[in-house]
Amino acid sequence: MNRSKRCENFGCLEWYESADRYKAWAITQPWTAHGTLATRAEKSRWLLDEVGFATFGVTAAADRAAWLDRFHAITDEPVFHILGCNWSKVPGTYGRGIPGGRADWFPAQFDEANLAAIRRNGDYWAPFEFDILLDPDGTDGEQTRAAQLHLPTEKYSFDGYRFPFVCPATEYLPALHRWRDERLAGEYGADALYYDISANNVLMGCRAPHHGHPIGGGGWMVDAYARMHAASKAAASAAKGDYVAQGGEMITEAFIPHLDFYQARAEASPLSGFEADFFRDWIREGKVEKIPLFNYIYH
Repeated sequence: MNRSKRCENFGCLEWYESADRYKAWAITQPWTAHGTLATRAEKSRWLLDEVGFATFGVTAAADRAAWLDRFHAITDEPVFHILGCNWSKVPGTYGRGIPGGRADWFPAQFDEANLAAIRRNGDYWAPFEFDILLDPDGTDGEQTRAAQLHLPTEKYSFDGYRFPFVCPATEYLPALHRWRDERLAGEYGADALYYDISANNVLMGCRAPHHGHPIGGGGWMVDAYARMHAASKAAASAAKGDYVAQGGEMITEAFIPHLDFYQARAEASPLSGFEADFFRDWIREGKVEKIPLFNYIYH
């Protein structure tokens, strides 16, 4: 529908005008207090200034060096590879298993040919981590089960939150999180860390009465995730001797100050729909229009 037709049917308030109102408020909020990325001293310069292309999900545990070489040759620019989730000692998979406690993670199963190709090409990489999901029946099962995130039965969401989330306000998860990321950067040379089904995907609360935190939800949970991520980033960066970027599957405003990038896999358009599947037919029929609101506000 062209602009004049929209104005005829709905009036002339464009989404840009509403977004400009929101932006005027958003840029005064705590999550933008650090300023623009261009003015921030602590940032990943290779991620922001060098990378021209990114891949997602190339298997980590089998030789795909020829693929990685070809991606680099096509772009002739530094490539950022978020490798697949099957690198851990107990392989991370979708629906078929994930690691539990410490003994399930290392030694990592990265194929050395892949890492050698990335280094040879001057590219960068991150391991795919289900960073707040731990198998309650894996190693350290008793500790993992005690630290499980307790969510309300009624969630008023399409998402059932059936994953085995672990609470960041416990002592157990932050300690494992930091230990794991420190080893990934220090021993395996990861340039960045990627967290899937992570903080941006889950309700900001926990109702476990024995965790020592308030029952319910709120800003204290955001702060718990932020402290955990900050500690892991600091440990990983120290182990590598360079700034290690962090990213997540999605982004919400609460985590803008804490993450360096996000992977928008959950809106896998134009050939498929994930989060938009409930109104994908409307999009295809031209009844609704997707708006790049987040990019417009914060880019």
